Amino acid sequence: MPDRLGPVEDDAVASVVAVWADVLGETTINAEIGFFDLGATSFMVMEVVGRLRQRWPDLKVTDVFAHPTATALAVHLESHV
Repeated sequence: MPDRLGPVEDDAVASVVAVWADVLGETTINAEIGFFDLGATSFMVMEVVGRLRQRWPDLKVTDVFAHPTATALAVHLESHV
């Protein structure tokens, strides 16, 4: 992963963080901590995927497991989905 993200990736990270925080009932989260490490459940993954598919319609549930931090998922979404 690059040391610095570009503007597109920064926007994607902000979008993923906003959805994760809302689903988790938090005001903010650390983009470098895994979703399940933040207290997420499998049910919450389904909620997150449903919301993020509004922007990335090809997002798969397995993408959240394969890219467990908001930063990793955002970079994946912007480069592969």
